[in-house]
Amino acid sequence: PLRSDDGSTISSDLDKAEALNTFFCSCFNVCVPPLYEPSNPLLGSCPEKFLCSSDELFTLIQSLDNNKANGPDGISVRMLKGTATSICSSLARLFNISVCSMRFPYVWKLASVVPVPK
Repeated sequence: PLRSDDGSTISSDLDKAEALNTFFCSCFNVCVPPLYEPSNPLLGSCPEKFLCSSDELFTLIQSLDNNKANGPDGISVRMLKGTATSICSSLARLFNISVCSMRFPYVWKLASVVPVPK
């Protein structure tokens, strides 16, 4: 049973949802700066040749080899291809923001390297 701060049992679905919402908001309430502000002078200009469109990204994802291993994130090529229409615009935006701001997340620099003896 879910209990409130005073120890009483919460029974209604709405009260349970509110209690869980309040709890998780208190745990994860972090101020996140905006991802990209085009007018930000610190970003400078971003050459078009370094930007990607969602259509280009879709084509690249569809051309991936299904037999390749998952990356460190565990996402398979099959999963990428299956969700490509839904994720391409968001991924393209994320990649373009990263390129324009000249900041690359640390996890993008990780790889799983497995030596294969001859």
